[in-house]
Amino acid sequence: MKIIITESQHSILRRYQEIKDWVKSDYNYLLRRGKSPQEAMGITIDHSPYSYLEDPDSQIEYTDENLYTLRRFIEDNFEDLIS
Repeated sequence: MKIIITESQHSILRRYQEIKDWVKSDYNYLLRRGKSPQEAMGITIDHSPYSYLEDPDSQIEYTDENLYTLRRFIEDNFEDLIS
């Protein structure tokens, strides 16, 4: 079976991995700073969307809707990574 990935799919996969790495980095940083896993998870869910959207390299406009969507995305997709 041959799988073909289009440019737009590749872009989505790249963005997914970028956000995942961002969240993992934030979470591990908080653990190294002495936060409990539960505390680090809560802070990561609250902080990572802000810091990611504020980063000029993210190329995603900082809006309330994007912030909310990114927060939900992190909660829904990376819970096993940050718990």
